[in-house]
Amino acid sequence: MSTNHYINLLAQAEKLYRHNRQGSYKTKERYFEAYKRKFGGIDRSWSHAEFSRMIGECWKTGRGDYEACIVIAYYAGLRLHEVMRIEFEKFLRLTSPGHKLFVPQGKQTHIAKTELQNFINKHRKLVQDPGSTKPMTYHGLRHTCAANWYQKMIAEGKTEYEARKQVSQWLGHERDDVTRIYLASIESGNPSDSDGKGGDGNV
Repeated sequence: MSTNHYINLLAQAEKLYRHNRQGSYKTKERYFEAYKRKFGGIDRSWSHAEFSRMIGECWKTGRGDYEACIVIAYYAGLRLHEVMRIEFEKFLRLTSPGHKLFVPQGKQTHIAKTELQNFINKHRKLVQDPGSTKPMTYHGLRHTCAANWYQKMIAEGKTEYEARKQVSQWLGHERDDVTRIYLASIESGNPSDSDGKGGDGNV
């Protein structure tokens, strides 16, 4: 994909994400799910080098669709199921009405999700940083995005509370305890992206 294509894709992904995530944790099911994960605190973030190497694996295997999914999660923080249900005919006109951008016609969405997760699992050993024991999953890209947003706001002079509050709003749950789960790499003293090449809140 071209750079301009990525810019448009990320911009529209952010719009769709902000719209879809408003109030999504209001339901009992979502709240209970968040509560169960309250004491997790596992660093699931990817380093920028891991992200770059996984993009390289996408290039090698000709999976531009997986590359785009990974880029969206890294920079915009979408969950896998959110990425897989994107329909962009209203914005970029890349799909026919009712068709999902990253799910081939005739394939069920849950199968497409599993195939992407399997791709990451298959290539994990090739891209993971030496000595890393972190669970490198697609959802970990969302953790990375949250950590990068947080670091950017701290660098801009926000207090830790202000930065966490803004990240929680961007993530769509607005709960400080859940935000701390996503910031495990920061609170453990092992920031996921010390070179500052991660996403920001304006993508």
